[in-house]
Amino acid sequence: MTKRVLRDILILCLLLVVLNYVYRIFFFEKDLQKHSVVINQLREVPTADVVYIGESSNNNYVKRDNDKRKISEFVSDYYPDIILRDITAPASHAGQYYEYLKMIPADADVKTVIVTMNLRSFGVPWIYSKLQNSLQKRMVLLKPYPPLVNRFLLSFKGYPVVKENKRSKIIADYWRYVNYTEPHEGYYKTLQSWNSGKARKGVLNPDGSFNKPLTELACHYIKAYAYQIDCNTNLRINDFDNIVKLAKERNWNLVFNLLAENLERTDQLVGHTLTDMMKYNRDILVDRYNRDGVIVVDNLECVSGKEFTDRTWTTEHYSEKGRKIIAKNVADSLKLFYPDNYVDAFIPIVEPKEFMVDSVGINKGVFYKSFISMLPDSISNIEIDMKVKRLSQSDSTAIVVALLGKSVQTSEQRLMLSEVLKTTDITENINAAFNLNKWLYYADTLKVFLTDYDSTIVVENAKVRFY
Repeated sequence: MTKRVLRDILILCLLLVVLNYVYRIFFFEKDLQKHSVVINQLREVPTADVVYIGESSNNNYVKRDNDKRKISEFVSDYYPDIILRDITAPASHAGQYYEYLKMIPADADVKTVIVTMNLRSFGVPWIYSKLQNSLQKRMVLLKPYPPLVNRFLLSFKGYPVVKENKRSKIIADYWRYVNYTEPHEGYYKTLQSWNSGKARKGVLNPDGSFNKPLTELACHYIKAYAYQIDCNTNLRINDFDNIVKLAKERNWNLVFNLLAENLERTDQLVGHTLTDMMKYNRDILVDRYNRDGVIVVDNLECVSGKEFTDRTWTTEHYSEKGRKIIAKNVADSLKLFYPDNYVDAFIPIVEPKEFMVDSVGINKGVFYKSFISMLPDSISNIEIDMKVKRLSQSDSTAIVVALLGKSVQTSEQRLMLSEVLKTTDITENINAAFNLNKWLYYADTLKVFLTDYDSTIVVENAKVRFY
């Protein structure tokens, strides 16, 4: 090597060092904030006693929630003297959790780690999800390399990327060729045959007609949960095994928070064969990890189906009540490590056995409308009291209770007004009652209205009672 070549190499190295310094000082932070969604949370972790790590199940909420805080914040209520931080990143799974946990400094204050265990994440659709490339992308700038090197890898996709055709083939082959084994053989040998069979038979409306949206949802449940965990080949098992090893190396207390799944809806749409399979996979995880100092908090069956906030997809998103139930179970498990710090902070949400609402403005015959998510769990019936003024007589006027939504074709119950009128007076107070059928919590909206309102009837003082 000539002196000139050596000089050029030294100049190039010096230039790279300077460029790395300039990038780190002036541009790196901006890129971190843009591409690495958990960076600020990671920076707070070293001062925490307990770290809760999870995906969107931790911070999802609905409008009717009075308290919209995270599961991790509810857990913290039970231990006011202990610092609890969370790392919450949408769509994350144990592979990312492991990487995040490795980034916690060895000399940090952390003593206990709570890791979300999402049953759905063990299935092939999540392991080879379209989101995996973007999940890998968000990790690049956090790698332990010089910032400029990380930026170079980010720009030129120097991270694991699975092409769409390969991803689709892996999923399709699994569905087509992997056979079920005992004890969950059921009616179908493969996921593809099960999914095809459900698509043909469908989910039926109360009147026996084919419900396309709910049939599609039922097939989504099959694709998401109709698998059997093989601990020798499942990539997610490998991720959780790595977390266990890391916790032992760092001398952390380790808790796996196995999330609740909507077994009620699964059973209604698909049947007990699939819910049995979900419970079977749960048992595999509990048996594998609930030992050697690791705690698995089994929340699989702890949350009512009505507390799942998404009506059209298979998610672990809960209302306030659901999040509080999970948080209470996790907090109880921490008593093993912090028996003297526990405070009973659970505030149950008492569902009213009945409640009354006044109609808010009568518009074209509609005198009550509500999002289903705003209604209490406990209701199963609706009763309407109102004063009607008949401007003319019409035998076609009816009181209608309708359920509407993307997951359910419009389901209506009708009661002819003539059936509840007891006199021939122009003005009369009437009462009508309806049973809210099982389709209530598949719908998005409940609406109560009168037909032929404009021409024949005026409604006053309408009140709706649920019980």
